[in-house]
Amino acid sequence: ADYQNCRCFHGAVTHSGDVMDDTARLGHHTIHVHLQRLDRKVDKAFFVLSSWESPNLSFFPNPSVRLFEESRRTEQLCEY
Repeated sequence: ADYQNCRCFHGAVTHSGDVMDDTARLGHHTIHVHLQRLDRKVDKAFFVLSSWESPNLSFFPNPSVRLFEESRRTEQLCEY
């Protein structure tokens, strides 16, 4: 899922697009992966952090990816 197509794999993966706070100069994206909707052949998912108009991520003060189980949103599974 990306900016042009916020839903893919028959709705199994959805992407929020930019969610921006212009005053605080912060933004985030949310990607939902509904595992039970994925084809049974899918056994891996890769999440890549990238930048649209910057040559690299050094222009962002604290870029990160955090993964959560939706039913337990306060329990972080991992961060990188």
